[in-house]
Amino acid sequence: MLSNIKETKMHSNIDLFWYFVCERMRLFWNKKHRPNAPHLWTPDSKLEKGSYTNVYRVLDRVSQYLLRYVIYDGKTRTKRQEFFRIMLFKLFNSPETWESIPEHLKEFQGSFGSKSWSALDKHFKGLYDYNTKIFRGSYIMPSAYACRRHHCKFSFRAMLEILREMMDQEIDKVLVDCEDMKEAYNVLRRISGLGPFLAYQFVQDLNYAWGLWDENEFVALGPGAQRGVDLCFPELAKQVGSEEIIDLCRDTWYSNIKKRDLVFHGIGRAPTLIDVQNCFCEIQKYLRPNGPKRNYRPHRTPLLAYVFPDWWQLSSFPEASKAAEASLK
Repeated sequence: MLSNIKETKMHSNIDLFWYFVCERMRLFWNKKHRPNAPHLWTPDSKLEKGSYTNVYRVLDRVSQYLLRYVIYDGKTRTKRQEFFRIMLFKLFNSPETWESIPEHLKEFQGSFGSKSWSALDKHFKGLYDYNTKIFRGSYIMPSAYACRRHHCKFSFRAMLEILREMMDQEIDKVLVDCEDMKEAYNVLRRISGLGPFLAYQFVQDLNYAWGLWDENEFVALGPGAQRGVDLCFPELAKQVGSEEIIDLCRDTWYSNIKKRDLVFHGIGRAPTLIDVQNCFCEIQKYLRPNGPKRNYRPHRTPLLAYVFPDWWQLSSFPEASKAAEASLK
């Protein structure tokens, strides 16, 4: 079926999809190289005013924070210790929340017992009592179900129970033995309170640190990405799986862009399945009459340097950045 996609009459929204990913990438480079000239960033008012994730997931601010301060903070750890830190961060997905946690409670040492779990709970209860925002709203947190499953009154306590359950079951060791990403994803799906969206996001974050699985072997769509696929391929999505459509878009990424006379300056590696999936989530926001519900708000501290998983060996990023900067002139 998918071998005939080039002959399929595409919905006009798919042309907008390829325009969107190119213009969103150009917007990223403009922000990086022209931080003080927002009037030059993009002529597209929807992109200018709306809040969208980056074409590459790794470029998003929270992913960068995870890499710089949670994974690559200069200390050597076991995979079990890495798993604990990554999950403690990602279950709340908030740099501010992470920075509030005492350093000794971020490390899963041999002495990390019931007193440490109680101390973590006490810390989060303190944040809650002071009306401090604990969760980052950009993720679909499984709070309601998790609270019922773990008999918890507070969402933060349910997340800590999920983490404790994973540590008690030594899920880190199970994951390390997984042969591929889909198997690892299914392991996380069996954790009470983790739905398909979070399980897929978490397996990507763990792979940033471990590099155990092929990023393009498996994709799981979130609800936003599913809506995006349905909008761009209204007929084809009824005939084949959305995962197949995303895989094909990844395979034909550059040829689709070229045949539409568009220009895409990447980061020195092609977008992976998680990136394409995220782009379909963002296009459904862009296609709304008024764009996304959230408006773009510039951060006080722009990212000047970027961190990538060591195993990517992405030495070409500086050259890609220079090439993109030259194209903006």
